[in-house]
Amino acid sequence: FDDNAKTPHDVYLYYYGKGLHAIRSGDWKLHFPHDYVSVIIPGHDGLPGKLHQKKTETALYNLRDDVSETNDVSADHPEIVERLKKLADEAREDLGDAFEQVEGNGKRQAGKIN
Repeated sequence: FDDNAKTPHDVYLYYYGKGLHAIRSGDWKLHFPHDYVSVIIPGHDGLPGKLHQKKTETALYNLRDDVSETNDVSADHPEIVERLKKLADEAREDLGDAFEQVEGNGKRQAGKIN
């Protein structure tokens, strides 16, 4: 690996199905509110494990310092949150999103899908 290698991409979009769940630019990754499944007990011997439905809210992570995405730093970096939200809005215009951000209350509602 070349530690000094640069990515040719300025932005990565994390879609699940038709919903934009997160966006990354450089070391920063912004998650949008969404539900997800978490493993409580892994499956074994061909039997399923135990799963739990969870929800994440809007959260910003610095992947250089926190690769496990455990420390939400959105309150400390509102300018980065806004920059990534604008990039996400541009992606939604181009690609669509099953959800669209609702300003003010941080909740998402069903939106237009392109």
